[in-house]
Amino acid sequence: MQGESCALGSLGTDIVTRLTKIEELLTPPSTTTMVATTVATTTSSSITSCSTSSSNGPHTLTSGVEVYCEDGWTIFQRRIDGSVSFGRPWDDYANGFGQIDGEFWLGKRKLVQLKRILF
Repeated sequence: MQGESCALGSLGTDIVTRLTKIEELLTPPSTTTMVATTVATTTSSSITSCSTSSSNGPHTLTSGVEVYCEDGWTIFQRRIDGSVSFGRPWDDYANGFGQIDGEFWLGKRKLVQLKRILF
C-alpha cells in the first residue's frame, strides 16, 4: 500500500491511515488479553449511561441499548471462563453475540449507537 499512497499523494496517505485504523477496529480481540473479572450481576435497570449507574451488571440505557456496567464503565467485551467461542464470522462481530450477563461481545453496530449517543 505504500507505493499506492505515494502515487495518490496526501489523499492516498490519509486513505491508508484510515484503512489501517478500520482494520484494527475490525480485528477480533485477543482471547488471552481481554479477560474481565466476575462480578455480581443485578437485574436490568434503565439508566442514561454506566457513569450514572450505582451497581454493576446488565442495564438497559434509555436509548434501548442493553449494556453491562462495571464500576461506571460500559463493558463491550466480557470474557470470564471461555465458555463462549469468540472465533466467529465478521457478521457476529457486527451484530454482537453471547449473553449480556455472561460472556459477550456487544457488537460494532451497538458501539456506533453508543458513540452517537454519548459524543
